[in-house]
Amino acid sequence: MMHSDSRWAILLKSRVKRGNKFIGYDIFSSLWSGIKSQAHYIMENTTWILGDGKDINLWLDDWSGVPLADLCNIPTHLRHQLKNTVSEYLHDNQWQIPVEIQLTNSNLSQHIEQVTIPIIHFRNTLSSEAL
Repeated sequence: MMHSDSRWAILLKSRVKRGNKFIGYDIFSSLWSGIKSQAHYIMENTTWILGDGKDINLWLDDWSGVPLADLCNIPTHLRHQLKNTVSEYLHDNQWQIPVEIQLTNSNLSQHIEQVTIPIIHFRNTLSSEAL
């Protein structure tokens, strides 16, 4: 569904996806009612393949092997404030990690710098692991 160009998938995505997340409420759809209970499982087994980083949340989305908020043990009640995108930390095809972040968690900087930055910028892509 996430990558399908078929009409049913395009229609369903337009109705149930908001940004990078699925809606949490009911809509009139026999497909969504069947999928909704498994949406969290789908997203837990989906990672981003880094492109330009513009629509990937730096902290909450899995683009580096693990969401950075999990890696840094950021409390759940604070996560709604984390709005930065990956693209904000990419400049001239290099990571630009602020000193404050580097000093707070040196493992985080090392973890981020292991992620390969694409030479040619393309759209970010969701990739589903084997479910």
